[in-house]
Amino acid sequence: MAFAVNRQGITQMLVMPGILADMGRRAGLVAARAKETAPVDETGSHPGQYRDSITTRTLIRPRDEDPPRARRKAPRACGRVTASAPESLLVEFGTEKQDAHRTLRDALDVAGD
Repeated sequence: MAFAVNRQGITQMLVMPGILADMGRRAGLVAARAKETAPVDETGSHPGQYRDSITTRTLIRPRDEDPPRARRKAPRACGRVTASAPESLLVEFGTEKQDAHRTLRDALDVAGD
């Protein structure tokens, strides 16, 4: 028995409202875990600024148009978690004097729940 891939159906599925909602739910789980584990310097000038800057959004990512990134051939729903505080990169990846905290990376473990 042969199996035929319905590419148009897959393309439609990748942007369905239910898929977008699930991506938002998963992003919310990741953000909640990140906020729970985010470091807070109570002695700093803006305690909790990094933690409070963690937000989510859902979106439809368009297909890639430009090589060499043209691997994504169809638009798709996704959930995005970001930390927008000025120190976000330093917290996530560390510095010469401070170890990386990896808050967002480690929080991704809950996305599969």
